Amino acid sequence: MFLAQRTARASSSSIRLLSAASKRRNASSLIYIEHKDGKLNDSVLHAVTAARQIKGDMNAVIIGTEEEVGKVTEEVKK
Repeated sequence: MFLAQRTARASSSSIRLLSAASKRRNASSLIYIEHKDGKLNDSVLHAVTAARQIKGDMNAVIIGTEEEVGKVTEEVKK
């Protein structure tokens, strides 16, 4: 997809094409890490894998006890 941008000059006007990709910010992912007693759900692993393939920032929300969060964090890092 391309965007057309018109720029006015003193004697003429021109149209410049800009790639939509050049206007985007870097990709990022926010993942809610679902687990039961510190053990990840399979769907979370798929989401983490997809986020890694995007190669942008990955942020996660993990709710649980300190021990559970520690276990889950280590498992996600693998």
